[in-house]
Amino acid sequence: LKLENVEKRDTSKGIFLFANITRKGEPATKILSEIIPIVLGKVSWPKSMRWGGNQIRWIRPIKSILCLFDNEKIEFKFGHIVSSNITYGHQFHSPEPIEVGDFKAYLKNLLSAKVMLDVNDRIKVIEEKSKNFALKHGLDIVEDTNLIKENACLVEWPEVFLGNIDQDLMSLPEEILYSSIKIHQRYIALKEKDGTLAPFFIIVSNT
Repeated sequence: LKLENVEKRDTSKGIFLFANITRKGEPATKILSEIIPIVLGKVSWPKSMRWGGNQIRWIRPIKSILCLFDNEKIEFKFGHIVSSNITYGHQFHSPEPIEVGDFKAYLKNLLSAKVMLDVNDRIKVIEEKSKNFALKHGLDIVEDTNLIKENACLVEWPEVFLGNIDQDLMSLPEEILYSSIKIHQRYIALKEKDGTLAPFFIIVSNT
């Protein structure tokens, strides 16, 4: 600023120069459309990837970006993707595009399209269905909260199935079987009432 645009004020610490600056605000949608692509570009994972001829890096290829503020669509570009008010349902059960107007409709439409948005809902479904399978066969679940949560984070619409281990493999040490079931397959192990590993396991599927 030029000297004539500031004013002198006498303070307890002497005379200081003050400037009165008025900065008008801008619509939140405009500000967000500028900020969000920058923020997205700063999000990184140890195994981020590029795909196709695109330069952006992400944990997985991005299909679309849904962005609303106060029920209003916010448009911006991130790499080759342009944000919109469109999202998608379950990849196999309901892959058609869904137009979103507000969050309440978003939840309702996703649920109709076989997508449970809340991970806690998916965890609850997996736990309940797994316990029913175990109860039906007179078995108990090998409790593993982190494994159930991991499965819930890998699916949109959890379906639970029962698998069995060939009897001739049951002679292997339990540690080897359990390691294969949990770490390599992400299956939920089952145990007999006496605590020994049962020849059954729970599979969590997205279809």
